[in-house]
Amino acid sequence: MEWTNADLSANYNPAGSFDLNSGDDDPMPDASKAKNHHGTRCAGEIAAVADNHVCGVGVAYGAQVSGIRILDGPMTDVLEASAFTKKYNVNDIYSCRSVNMCYLFIMKILQISTRRKKY
Repeated sequence: MEWTNADLSANYNPAGSFDLNSGDDDPMPDASKAKNHHGTRCAGEIAAVADNHVCGVGVAYGAQVSGIRILDGPMTDVLEASAFTKKYNVNDIYSCRSVNMCYLFIMKILQISTRRKKY
């Protein structure tokens, strides 16, 4: 997620972000890849800032967003599974890109929510 984007920077939450490809806390995509805007577009649809005269407005324009970068490297089941638990104590909602990921994510969140008594 391009967290420096003018539509997202005010709502960016770095505490919930991580880059699973590089192993650091910066989810900024690889700028050398021309078609690498998926996370930024999804985040913008949800949390683009209102009234900043840049572009559109997100459906939850006051929401905080974080990025978990996963699509810039080789994909494995282990990497996908780790995306669902990374920063789960900060992030309440995750956006999934595939049916399998969503199913695994939902199962993990149900386990975590039950332990935290967060419904």
